[in-house]
Amino acid sequence: MAENPNIAIVVIDSFRPDHLSMFGYKKETDANLKRIAKGSAVFTRQFSVANGTAPAVTTILSGLLPTTHRVYHQFPYTKPEEYEAAEKIAFWLPSFLKEKGYETMCFDWLGEWFARGFDTYKESEKETDLLFVPTKETMDMAISTIKSSRKPFFAFMHLWDTHFPFPNTPYVGSGKDESAKILASIKDEKQRTYVRGRMDKAKLYTVQDVVNKYDETLRIIDREVGRLYDFLKKERLLDNTIFAVLGDHGDVINEHGIYFANCGMFDEAIRAPMMMKLPGIDGKITNEMVQNVDIVPTILDFMGERKKVDGKSLIPLIKTGKKVRSEVTLVDAFASDVKCIRTETKKLIFAKDGFCNMCKSSHHHGYEEYDLSKDPNESKNVFSGESELSRFLK
Repeated sequence: MAENPNIAIVVIDSFRPDHLSMFGYKKETDANLKRIAKGSAVFTRQFSVANGTAPAVTTILSGLLPTTHRVYHQFPYTKPEEYEAAEKIAFWLPSFLKEKGYETMCFDWLGEWFARGFDTYKESEKETDLLFVPTKETMDMAISTIKSSRKPFFAFMHLWDTHFPFPNTPYVGSGKDESAKILASIKDEKQRTYVRGRMDKAKLYTVQDVVNKYDETLRIIDREVGRLYDFLKKERLLDNTIFAVLGDHGDVINEHGIYFANCGMFDEAIRAPMMMKLPGIDGKITNEMVQNVDIVPTILDFMGERKKVDGKSLIPLIKTGKKVRSEVTLVDAFASDVKCIRTETKKLIFAKDGFCNMCKSSHHHGYEEYDLSKDPNESKNVFSGESELSRFLK
């Protein structure tokens, strides 16, 4: 085990596993990721702790569940008490690594508590008013900063191009317009207004056009992640670098009556790809459930460190196939009060207040239970008044 390995974590926003050919997708959007996956641990069933960036990235950098770090909601729906709780988080990976002598660098725009402990915190060398900085610019800065570092480095990159409406991707679209059909399928008037606005913003009016542009964006990000990987290899840094690529959460394109937004507790919104290369440890594909709360304890375990966190080290799973968890718990970052527990075969969602602040609708009502072994698409609520999973939500 290396005492001070370099650490590079690439977070891809709104990242769906079912749009990667390594997960069975019909298109190849991931030529470089497939190359990186060789020798890496690939987790086919990684679930975020939330469907929104703020709680998810807080977890990735702290190793704590939302019920511990107390950040539940995505901006701008984050409450004042959540900001206060975030500033009090005891363990914060960037601060810990900085104290260990690392140069810490983050390439993102979130700011707030996320900037804590980073020597460098910016998205691009250029001043811009773009909705999202193009991935190439972010990666240019990351590579330049790493190249000039004279210490072990911790580089955290958050790539936003896959966030709707994918503004930096050159895709014209088919010119077809199915908006009337899409809007007619939505019962809630406020949600119809929201979805209409999403289509107008993207200037895309068919589901297939949205899918095509999303896929093209994945190819762009795949190319840039491959460029970072090759740079580390060329500079002879890769062999002593923990290299992780994952999604902060998934995305919903047109499933469950939700359009073009990562709303709800369905798997499309909460499941995301993850792969991790650990120096000296042969990786493999695993179908066991893991969660992004497990990243910090895995890094700490590799370094021979122990801290009080909620996640579990994935090294036993990578080395021996030993299962590390039998369930994952999640919160809805856009709804007022929705929580979820998922096992390998069942999911229970409890919506105390299911109003979705993003699209102004409600995607969950009261208790919902899905038998994933029989109903993987989560189409039939089988909750009968009680559930063996209820104890987890108390």
